[in-house]
Amino acid sequence: MKNLKRIISILTILSLISGIFAFIESATATYPAPDETALFAYLDEITLTTSGTYTFDVKIQNKEDVTTIALDLHFDTHYVNITDIQANPEGELPGGSLLIGNWDPATGVIEMITYGILGDSWDITTPVSVIRVTVEVLNFTPPSGTVIDIYNMDCYDTILDNFLSGDCPYDHTLYYTYETLVHVVVADGQTFHVVTRSNSSVTDFNFSKAQLSITFNVTGTQGTTGWVNVTIPKALLDAPEPDQWTILIDGNPTTYTKTENTTHTFLYINYTHTTHTITITGTQVIPEFTPLLMLFVALATIILVIIRRKVYILGNKRISAKR
Repeated sequence: MKNLKRIISILTILSLISGIFAFIESATATYPAPDETALFAYLDEITLTTSGTYTFDVKIQNKEDVTTIALDLHFDTHYVNITDIQANPEGELPGGSLLIGNWDPATGVIEMITYGILGDSWDITTPVSVIRVTVEVLNFTPPSGTVIDIYNMDCYDTILDNFLSGDCPYDHTLYYTYETLVHVVVADGQTFHVVTRSNSSVTDFNFSKAQLSITFNVTGTQGTTGWVNVTIPKALLDAPEPDQWTILIDGNPTTYTKTENTTHTFLYINYTHTTHTITITGTQVIPEFTPLLMLFVALATIILVIIRRKVYILGNKRISAKR
């Protein structure tokens, strides 16, 4: 009986595990099965760390006698803009023509993107590219990314069968990310945190108290736009008004954007990617024992010793008088 219960428990656990894996597989499957008639984005997702433009294709597969392929696109104008649509980019669907009904960059809607052929048809088995979409990256996406939605499919064959319609389950997702690093600085027994956020690779971070400066290297894809945002505690390094920060890229002065609050300064710097050394110099560094301050502390210590000595002598005299 015990063995039977154990077997049932094991089977139950295995069933749950297989269900979990089935769920994971279905949740992450973003391309259609090879035997499915489908329209889909390729690539289904892309992750970028630099701004600029990139392309993805809308493909179709597994359908004979195709005459018309139509769809709408929608995108979030806060994060991206679609700047170009090229029909039949690989020459796999010859003889067709492209028509676009309405293109509204302000709302992020492109309607009735239609590629069709008159008096002929296409027999499609393996995936072929219908259009190539050029995307301009405008802003960082949330962790979940931003979706370019394929919807209002309206595809026909030679017998006017509307074989694909409605929303497409295979959209395109963009992830535009940056790297956040926390650099620990220990100075005069105190611990500070300098934070860099960048689409570059930030390395070789160093703080110099003697030079009142922070230095680090940035590296990225040659020729692309790079940027870094540096958060500096004012208690560590500062350049209070009317003083100015000095920022050098490879020893040459550069412009920057500064914002601040009561405790931190935020410096934004951009550049063209290669490998650069950035030096940030302030005018005030973490307070230290200057010679004048050391003299003051020494005098205060001497005065304290004298006072204690007088109190001690006076107390002894009173005790002697009582005797």
